Amino acid sequence: MTYKSCPRRSVQGRWSRHTEHEPFNSDRVYGDVTQRWKTDHDPAALAARLRDICDRPSIIKHCVEMVPWEVTKALAEASSRAGYRHLFLYRQRPAGRLLSLHFARQSGIWGPQGKTAKVLDAVYAKPLPVAELVAHEGRCAQRLRDSWELLLSLNQHPLALAFEDVYDNPDAASAQAGIEALLQALNLGEDPAFTAKFVADVLNKGKQGTRDDYARFQGVAQLERSLGRVAAFIPAPRLAQCEATQPGTASTWIRFSSLDAAGQLHPEHTPLSLGGLAVMSATAPPSAKLLLCQGPRETPVPWGFASQWAKQKFPNAPNGERARFAVKGVCLDEPADLVVTDPAAGARQSVLHLKARAATREAVLAAALKVATTPTETTAQTPDLILYGGLRRELNALIDDPQDLDALRASVLLDARYRQAATVAFERMTRLLQALEAQGPGASAPFLAQMRAVLGDLTLNAHGYTTALAGRDPVEVWQGIRALASRLEGLGLRWFINSGTLLGAIREQRLIAHDDDVDLAVVLEASTAEQAAGAWEALKRRLAEAKLLNVAFDQENKSHAKIGQAGGASVDLFPAWIEQGQVFVWPYAAGEAPVEALLPLQPLSICGVDVQVPNDPATLLTLNYGANWMQPDPGFRFPWKQARIRFTRFLAALKELSPLTSP
Repeated sequence: MTYKSCPRRSVQGRWSRHTEHEPFNSDRVYGDVTQRWKTDHDPAALAARLRDICDRPSIIKHCVEMVPWEVTKALAEASSRAGYRHLFLYRQRPAGRLLSLHFARQSGIWGPQGKTAKVLDAVYAKPLPVAELVAHEGRCAQRLRDSWELLLSLNQHPLALAFEDVYDNPDAASAQAGIEALLQALNLGEDPAFTAKFVADVLNKGKQGTRDDYARFQGVAQLERSLGRVAAFIPAPRLAQCEATQPGTASTWIRFSSLDAAGQLHPEHTPLSLGGLAVMSATAPPSAKLLLCQGPRETPVPWGFASQWAKQKFPNAPNGERARFAVKGVCLDEPADLVVTDPAAGARQSVLHLKARAATREAVLAAALKVATTPTETTAQTPDLILYGGLRRELNALIDDPQDLDALRASVLLDARYRQAATVAFERMTRLLQALEAQGPGASAPFLAQMRAVLGDLTLNAHGYTTALAGRDPVEVWQGIRALASRLEGLGLRWFINSGTLLGAIREQRLIAHDDDVDLAVVLEASTAEQAAGAWEALKRRLAEAKLLNVAFDQENKSHAKIGQAGGASVDLFPAWIEQGQVFVWPYAAGEAPVEALLPLQPLSICGVDVQVPNDPATLLTLNYGANWMQPDPGFRFPWKQARIRFTRFLAALKELSPLTSP
């Protein structure tokens, strides 16, 4: 997790000087800066030392997680004043970095030495400290976000490059183009020979060759699942809007002109590819050419590409068939003018005035909706996270108003398209659906149709982005339920379908399409909450011995269990018991229903499969989903906070019991 500061000027495209790798770490060349700050906390001395370092142009690779924030902040300020550019190197999928870090800490082997060193099996035998690694990743991602926002506040324009875009990129040409573009942006790409060698060196390095070995760690899958709940660092540049206006004095040589990118959004201070139309009038000189003028710089603009629209609209124009122009690498940091010239006469006329301005609310919403809802085959697999980050940053400023449903809609759809920020997106989706449903029945239908198109076979819920039951074979799911139920019966247990699975079976006689898992419950032999906790923990040990229990899940979630899959869908198991003639089913029924609502269990056949349901399912469904459970409620969200209060005795008793360990 690093960012680099590079001098804006270099000699013949070559780096003038390097510092040691991560030089501000305590044991490195500038470690005295960090150590002194920890000792005296003198901001003036820190700033003076960093000014001295940054006044000697060099390439600095700085690790933001290894030093106090005050040192990083002061370095950002000093390097910005000295004219450095900043590049963030980050991971889109941090599990590999965390495993490498853990491996190094356990073995004492760092970097590519791991390919050749003899590593004791004991390094892999110890379970991963998942919670510790996830917390570390959360701190690192936050530090990167803080650093990015700090540089923006200093009027800097940081760049970003993801590890995966270089070393895990299946398109070698794309990886090469990305590195070359960064070198140009950092003013290090003037020398073609140097650029070619540098790109080749980069693409041949970076992987340590130890990734396959990391699969030997215990808990890798749990780590990857847990990281899905961490807010990732995503570069979020400011967005600008491209504006094209007619000059004050109209050109007599150009009959019609337009810019394709007018109104479109782009990251500030980034080169653009601009195209448009410049249709010549009858008085235009035959030798007319286009130039892009920015201050003293004049760039020739290729002109003469075919345009069917112009051909039909202006059939008599001298260049009606070939009126399109296109130019690459235009940065609108300062206004530009598209100019038509007559080289023979030395005359010129302005065609369009181009500039970048702050993005408007309407442009942000339109761009977010367009990106989110335009069908593509690759957006979810190889997302443009720079564009996403910019749109996300702009939208965050718009959704503070709870009544701005358009901003909420665009926000949720954008996150869903890029499979990002699942927890926040689900909360916002719930808020949006509740507001839409308040407008009247069916008001949420258009938005739900958009979500289905964006997510495909996935669904967004409290679990994140998961495969929806609509994408699974219902017969296989119900047959899988029956197979697991038979194993529960073999352990002498009474079971029934529960929660969302029960709701779908009773209300719709099928699985709920947007649900993603199966819910079952077992009736424990217990008559108090404390006895139920003991019986539940004992049952989980039996399930573990029978190879039914997901032990890794149980280490983080004590109150319910995962017991395998049914037709590819995960199956959750919940505890139920009878106390003083009343039904308790965690987490929704806390003694408000008589035993007759649950027992005796009744058979129900769905898709030719026999399952068991409560004696009076309507009573339990009312406790779980409210009195209107027969009406689908896309904005429903279970009140977990209230449930934990109502089941305080059961949860407290569970907490006192010894944790389950893998047998």
